[in-house]
Amino acid sequence: MMTAVTRYLGSRWDAAATVTLVALWIAGCLIVAEKRENAIVASINDAALQADRGAASTAAQYLSQRFAAHRGVVHAMAYDHHIQELLQRLEIDASDPTSLAWQEEWLASSSTLAEIADAIDINPLFLADMRGMVRAASDRSSKDAIASIDVSKRPYFQAATHGRFGEQFAFGFLDKVPGYFVSAPVKNADDVVGVLVARTDLRKFGWIFRLASGSSILLDQHHVAVLAPDNSIEAPCQFPDMRPLLTVEELQSRYGTRDLPVCTGKDSKLVSRISATLIQDSPKIEGTELRVVHVGNQFPNYGSILIEHRLLWVGLALVGTATIILGFRTLHYLQDLKTRAIFDALTGLFNRAHTREVANVLLGADDRDPHRYMAALLLDIDHFKRVNDTHGHAAGDAVLRQLAAILTDAKRKADVLGRWGGEEFVIFGHVEGEAEALAFAGRVRQSVAAHRFVEKVATPEIVTVSIGVALRNPGETLDSLVNRADAALYEAKAAGRNCVRMATPVSRAAAVPTDNRRMA
Repeated sequence: MMTAVTRYLGSRWDAAATVTLVALWIAGCLIVAEKRENAIVASINDAALQADRGAASTAAQYLSQRFAAHRGVVHAMAYDHHIQELLQRLEIDASDPTSLAWQEEWLASSSTLAEIADAIDINPLFLADMRGMVRAASDRSSKDAIASIDVSKRPYFQAATHGRFGEQFAFGFLDKVPGYFVSAPVKNADDVVGVLVARTDLRKFGWIFRLASGSSILLDQHHVAVLAPDNSIEAPCQFPDMRPLLTVEELQSRYGTRDLPVCTGKDSKLVSRISATLIQDSPKIEGTELRVVHVGNQFPNYGSILIEHRLLWVGLALVGTATIILGFRTLHYLQDLKTRAIFDALTGLFNRAHTREVANVLLGADDRDPHRYMAALLLDIDHFKRVNDTHGHAAGDAVLRQLAAILTDAKRKADVLGRWGGEEFVIFGHVEGEAEALAFAGRVRQSVAAHRFVEKVATPEIVTVSIGVALRNPGETLDSLVNRADAALYEAKAAGRNCVRMATPVSRAAAVPTDNRRMA
């Protein structure tokens, strides 16, 4: 069993921690349940009041955990390259939804989005452009209606277009389902190019409200009842003397109606028992403006309270267990996403995408400091194909790992080191001129040549590298700098390998002397 838990959660530590917390949680539930049953015998009315508060808090805590998990997944997915690529594919004219190109792109994009939604178990998902028009949705059943939806006036969209994460409760445009919307900006470099939105259907959490006796109602910050899973009232509706101060347009956008009816229900006393004070004392769902109000039976009998109380704690134990497992699973998933986005799996160095991101920060520093150059060192292992062909790919992987360790030791503290691709590595750093750059590259080359590559698998004892060096010209882009270093690397290869070559400056007829640059 422990092996199965470990496989699901990703590590033995997570599995052990989860099992321990679940055991403590269940034991705590049993202990607290027993004490509270004794208290019920002494005071039935007081126990009923505590049950009301406990039921509301349990539902609020559970929903807080679920919303936090969904929020974290959506925020992480906005940075996923699949979402970014999907939004790039949607750069077609959406003004004519009857065009063949639009129809084909909608189906392809929505299919991809549906697969992502199924993978992360959050549905529906949709992508909106910067105008607020929905460009793709995981629900492909009503594409014509969905494609006409404009979410530009919804707060969650407006927050995301300004680079922030947005959240909002609202009823769906089409299905009128009460949901909590979470949005995240989709960026291309530092520019927001679209918005990823996920809706959590609040109806599917109705079971948590039914674990306790009485009625649970979900209210928003305007004291409007938005969900009553037991159908004790017809939501959305307003309670007497608590009319929300919203315009007709705001009512239509938020609740899907231009006029909210007064709450009525099967139990005429239920509505009268809900007051502004009771609402203010009710627990909020963390991170939202939603509150859970629970109204229990007014005159419960002793036997029914004991039975319902035990059921409540059994349900709470199950909810706690599910929350703990989901929490550890989500943390493991988010950490794995972060690691994959930054590091190369084989060498542990920065991957190419993250290396470019950090190197672009150095470009800004280079522009601000006229006394120093930014240098790019592009390294390539000599005859690496021969290593793979002769000793096998396991040996090649071992050489790459050891080379990564050598370069990590050889680089300076402020330098940026990353795996550029295949057997190529890159080092970005600041130098005062060509002499310093060549000297540093020479030390790196000598460190590699002097190392003896020893592994459990058969590896060549001596491995060498060729290095191309380029100094950045004022205003030069990162791609141009790397391309010149790559050209210098080819010169080093042509010169017999295991050597260093300096790239010829592009915009300087002759490199500006360091002293003159300092005077600038």
